[in-house]
Amino acid sequence: MSQEHLDTLKDELRNRKEVVRAKISDSVRTAKEYGDLKENSEYHGALDQQKANEFRIGELEQMIKEAKVIAAGKKNTSVAYGAVVTVKKTTDGTTRDFTIVGQEEVDVATGRISLASPIGAAMKGRGEGERFSVQSPSGETIYEIISIS
Repeated sequence: MSQEHLDTLKDELRNRKEVVRAKISDSVRTAKEYGDLKENSEYHGALDQQKANEFRIGELEQMIKEAKVIAAGKKNTSVAYGAVVTVKKTTDGTTRDFTIVGQEEVDVATGRISLASPIGAAMKGRGEGERFSVQSPSGETIYEIISIS
């Protein structure tokens, strides 16, 4: 994953441990004061929030522990994780930049795609000047790789 994404995960983890936990703890404490815990919806809701927060904290800790950061500045000669690829549609000459990221970082609207996506899989391992095709419901589109950085 990118260093930027790892930093985002670390920020979320810190927030959940330091801020969200305290707010939920206050909610549980306040709800207990209402009495009769069996039928206290505020109390049960706060406990559910607490469980969800602790689950997410566990997920974040695991993702951070297993994270492999791709070093910035490494020149790619073929399409791989971490590459920024400029492609051109051969039909109309329009160009588009794609950044190859991990599944958890995908944002198609900003051009962040994974190698598991149809276009990512089609260009994986290819170099500058190579062409590839992508099949879609509207038909086949042929692209040419203009640059990789």
